Amino acid sequence: MTVRLKTLKKCACVYMALPLFAFIAGWLRLPAALISGAAALAGLTYAIRSAAGEERRMQIGAWELAALILVVLLWTYLGGLNGLFYQSSDWNWRNAVYHDLIDRAWPVVYPEKGSALSYYIGFWLPPALLAKLAGAMGGAVWAWRAARMALWLWAALGLTITILMLMLWAAADTKGRRAAVALTFVFFSGLDVVGALLSGRLALVTAPETLHFEWWMPDGKQYSSITTCLYWVFNQSIVSWMAVMLFLCEKDERNYVFIALSCLCCGPLPCVGLAVCMVVRCGQRLLRSFRAGEGHRAFQAVFSPGNLIALIVVIPLGLYYLSNMAVTHTAGSALPLMTRLGNYFLSRSFWAFFVLEAGIWLALLGWEHRREALFYGVAVSLLIIPFFHLGASEDFCMRVSIPCVMILTAWCARYFCTRPAVRAMSRRARLRFAAVLAAFVIGAATPCMEIYRGIYHAVTEKTIRLAQDGIGSIASLEKSENFTAENYDKSAFFRFFGIND
Repeated sequence: MTVRLKTLKKCACVYMALPLFAFIAGWLRLPAALISGAAALAGLTYAIRSAAGEERRMQIGAWELAALILVVLLWTYLGGLNGLFYQSSDWNWRNAVYHDLIDRAWPVVYPEKGSALSYYIGFWLPPALLAKLAGAMGGAVWAWRAARMALWLWAALGLTITILMLMLWAAADTKGRRAAVALTFVFFSGLDVVGALLSGRLALVTAPETLHFEWWMPDGKQYSSITTCLYWVFNQSIVSWMAVMLFLCEKDERNYVFIALSCLCCGPLPCVGLAVCMVVRCGQRLLRSFRAGEGHRAFQAVFSPGNLIALIVVIPLGLYYLSNMAVTHTAGSALPLMTRLGNYFLSRSFWAFFVLEAGIWLALLGWEHRREALFYGVAVSLLIIPFFHLGASEDFCMRVSIPCVMILTAWCARYFCTRPAVRAMSRRARLRFAAVLAAFVIGAATPCMEIYRGIYHAVTEKTIRLAQDGIGSIASLEKSENFTAENYDKSAFFRFFGIND
């Protein structure tokens, strides 16, 4: 069967837009909802129409596609996305948010605490709607069962679309190359196991109660692998990966705002990283266009109707996230940037972190991309992201880096697909291939550990029912800084845009 990039781009646009429309319908007052909904629909329509000019395609067998879907379903199952296998500790909070989206009216408000849910809820909204419908017909028990199954299938659908787009972008024109792309997507990572050895924390991160290589840095910083993000923060990651692939596949900037807006709905921190990449690539294209005497065409792409109209929705969505307590509390307590810069540049642990998590991959994959501004944008982003802090943990470092890690993953997949046969390589090219392959294999220890952790607990505890669902509701938390807006009715979002009964 023929898989066309234009079809995948249309599917991706609709997939990313559904959470946005659900948020607009469930959180905004009628006037704001009508205006924002019309703007989002216009942006979606413009993006779908612009995808019609894509000619890239690939032939893939029905059994090959079925095998890919089964692998994705197994991969997500082992991460606990249907609630019938081991879930990492962060799922306590993920499930609590999901429960509230299903059991409570939208927008989710906690009147007993004078607060409202202000979190990265977008990814849950489409499956939560299905669960609400199941609950109306069969009660709370059926609602939660439907919710877990809907979340699993929703995630698997998004990942399948993303991997197929990556295959097309990486020019994977054979079964072997398509398999290499899928394996790269699942197992790409920084060299965390080396960091654990050098830091002396190997025993700690491999202890039965941990089994998590990403925690080798004493201060908790990490550039999470693809599998790590899926098993811990799928709600922020899946749409962000899809947005990155749309960004890489775009010929110009005419849909950048719609792509970033869809990413913002599900992951505001990854959206920051993606926006930086967009600005860098846009700047290079503008410069080239002016040099070629075609500056007017570049401006037409940047200020396209799709970009200008979609900007309308950024205002209420941005204000919703700015109402989060982690943002308001961090604003007055963050260390001065220059002090943080100085501390890190003088730290050996920081340079070890950068080299092992990003520097090695930038050095190995940078040759083909050295003339692209995006390469330097990714490099500088990964260099300075750890200097910033938001909230009670290292979320800024871990999540703003998601698009950059995805771009490195895509570059690695493309390298594996486009390199010549080993016999036809020069000696230098063979050495480079050996280095890339060795780095990939060593880095794969991180996602392997993520997969192994669930299997280990299932075997030792002799059950697959290891869901982390002990909180029940965000309202039950004594402190919920990362999840709520304090005195929400006084925030700009609820005063001017949000439903506030």
